[in-house]
Amino acid sequence: MIQPQIEQAVRALEGKTVEQLRAAWRSRGGEPPRLQSGELVRRLLAERIQLDAYGRDVEIERKIAALVAARRRGKDPSPSRATFKAGTLLVREHGGVSHRVEVLDQGFRWNGAAYASLSEIAREITGTRWNGPAFFGLREAKP
Repeated sequence: MIQPQIEQAVRALEGKTVEQLRAAWRSRGGEPPRLQSGELVRRLLAERIQLDAYGRDVEIERKIAALVAARRRGKDPSPSRATFKAGTLLVREHGGVSHRVEVLDQGFRWNGAAYASLSEIAREITGTRWNGPAFFGLREAKP
């Protein structure tokens, strides 16, 4: 929850010129970024006010930095693996038939049988090799 004084400090930035925003930045200590866009300086200053008040989330910042680094190298970041609690039910319609898969502590259950992976189940349903998470709509299928 945003504390009223923090919200007030962020709202006070609205409508200020770039030079006023830079002066506000300097009053908080440090040199402001060399940006020409008042909107960007305002957003960065608002972020700084909130970070000073609430602190940083180092783990999230590490993950974001890794994603940015991967994109800079021209690679798509790998999709995160979907994880489900035991008892979750996945439903997929294929060939006019609704297929229901239950997530177990170790693996999955479909049609009364246990399977180690969703790909095994997708193969049984379709008769062809499928990426199980893609088949069940848990990640984008490759074209």
